[in-house]
Amino acid sequence: MSAETVVDFKDVDVIFKEKNKKAVHAVNHVSLNVERGDIYGIVGYSGAGKSTLVRLVNLLQRPTSGSVTVLGDDMAKLSASELRQKRRKIGMIFQHFNLMASRTIADNVAFPLRGVASKDEIKKKVADLLELVGLTDRANAYPAELSGGQKQRVGIARALASDPEVLISDEATSALDPKTTVSILDLLKSVNQKLGITIVLITHQMEAVKQICNRVAVMDSGQVIERGTLLDIFAHPQQKLTKDFVDTTMQMSATIKTISKQKAVQNLGPEKRLVRLTYLGSSTDQPMIATLFSQYSVTANILFADIQSLQNTPFGNLIVVLTGTEQDIDNALKYLNDSDVTVTPVDLKEVESK
Repeated sequence: MSAETVVDFKDVDVIFKEKNKKAVHAVNHVSLNVERGDIYGIVGYSGAGKSTLVRLVNLLQRPTSGSVTVLGDDMAKLSASELRQKRRKIGMIFQHFNLMASRTIADNVAFPLRGVASKDEIKKKVADLLELVGLTDRANAYPAELSGGQKQRVGIARALASDPEVLISDEATSALDPKTTVSILDLLKSVNQKLGITIVLITHQMEAVKQICNRVAVMDSGQVIERGTLLDIFAHPQQKLTKDFVDTTMQMSATIKTISKQKAVQNLGPEKRLVRLTYLGSSTDQPMIATLFSQYSVTANILFADIQSLQNTPFGNLIVVLTGTEQDIDNALKYLNDSDVTVTPVDLKEVESK
């Protein structure tokens, strides 16, 4: 049984005309789909077009061409009343919280329910949501009395008030410190699991994607340049920008720069090669280093090793100096490739030029 698509972009363009009449292609022929239950990360630097793209979901921005289908309906073809009803199924949380300073936390959460639910229904709903986000004891407080993380929890509770099927998080952790960011992302993951809500996460932080997303699209200059599962994107990035995002998140660039200063990698002869080994899942169970020596007469001097968990799957990186004859090293590298280990030569000249 195929998964249900809840958000579907088909060949979408958004073109803005600036005052000088120059056309800006903010979204350029984007096609992608978000399936029910996904936590789908759309990552890119500022100006990549990701926030414009997500505004198409609830038609805060109309496409210049192409179509955006949400929960089975082409958004551009809905009447005004149909659009209002559809938007109730699409929750949003924002970078700067957008809370009403003069209203209590309970009143902020209750705001979307005004006019569509009874007082008793609203009271119960607000209590349930504040419990979900861990703010039961702050119901009568005001936004100014809360920390940034608490404010964002209120924003999440408010976004959930109308029982949405899709939740859009537009840079919702960008204004938060790292520890608070982790707690908010954990809350979003919990919301996804407990309530079955599909989440579209817009961010420039690959670390946020790494923590909770199952699928990822990378945007640059209005285009989706790469997409795939979280595991594919981290283990086998194809585009330079994607590789840069992953390396920054894994702190590989800084690590390689430090390693480049070690004597072990200075003046490597023809019998030595400096490589990075990236491995995923079952590959981590293999005694790779021992096999290189026992079967291929190649020794591996490990300069760096790291293993993390991506969606409960082991994901590791090694930086090693391989020593042996040229033929033995070539045979060893073939064994590694056949074992689903990605081998990347480390170019020290490139590192030094950065």
